[in-house]
Amino acid sequence: MPQEAAQPRTGRAWLTLPTSLASLRVSGCPGHDTPATPHLETVLQAFVSGFNTAARHPSPDEASGALRSVVPAAFEGFAFEGAGFYYALQDIVRPLRASDLHHLTSTVAPEHDFIAMVGAGFAVARLPFGARWMTRFQARLDPLTAWCVADGYGFHAGFFQWRRHVAGAIAPAGFSPQHRQLFDAGVGRAFWWVYGADEADLVRVVARQAPDRQGAMWEGLGTALAYAGGVSPAAMRRLRDAAGAYRADLRVGVGLAAFMRRRGGNAAEWTEQACHAVLGLSEDDAAAVVGRVRSKVLALPDMADPGVCRSTCYLAMRAHLRTEWTHD
Repeated sequence: MPQEAAQPRTGRAWLTLPTSLASLRVSGCPGHDTPATPHLETVLQAFVSGFNTAARHPSPDEASGALRSVVPAAFEGFAFEGAGFYYALQDIVRPLRASDLHHLTSTVAPEHDFIAMVGAGFAVARLPFGARWMTRFQARLDPLTAWCVADGYGFHAGFFQWRRHVAGAIAPAGFSPQHRQLFDAGVGRAFWWVYGADEADLVRVVARQAPDRQGAMWEGLGTALAYAGGVSPAAMRRLRDAAGAYRADLRVGVGLAAFMRRRGGNAAEWTEQACHAVLGLSEDDAAAVVGRVRSKVLALPDMADPGVCRSTCYLAMRAHLRTEWTHD
């Protein structure tokens, strides 16, 4: 019987991640032998390489060039996700220093700010009582992207403790509505790896969750489908059809992935394919829709308050995008 994924160690061993972390078989995932497995493991390898590259270059400025060359361009974002994990850990153990994570995402690699913040969620998840630290940790970061940390926290939970979350474990008590929504999206995204992108298994496991969580999980699947890829256009269309009442949520996830790809300047053929299959749009057009909605939300008077922006901007963006993409 498969075991839950072995968690990355903290303490002194955190300075590197083992390459075995990129193996779905070693991690005990039930989807360790699907047609998508080699591709999904390449994504995990890029994440591990990004973390270990950052560990060898303690300053984000020093790491920048290496992070951009350590993996092929289509996987560059995942390397920066791993770097976000590392620099978030640095921030946690050295809280009196200027934030390395903020420097990475605001100055060194602002084009990869969203996905680096997702990686930071792994660091918060590794803390004892990490959920209680979420809001405090985010307060040091850009309110326009800090919300992504909760998504990374959810992915960490859904991947490394997949049995609990397949069985319906929920977000930590005390999470805000926005954090809960993002946590569930992260869990849904993690299931893409846990089940090796097998559409039948994914549809079945999400359908077992509480109805008020399924939309966010479908969004997470959409982000994984379009940003990470691993399946054919035909499989993308089947997943679109299987989403049923949650099709708009799947579309939101695909659109967000397109936006991150365009922002990162690291196009991937599977993102283009997903946009056509799920949205009926090109990657450029899908990214433009998200960019327009984002600008509209950020122009709201309340968003001038960093605290309000940090705690509600994602929910506002998601609501507008669902409305935009609620169609047959």
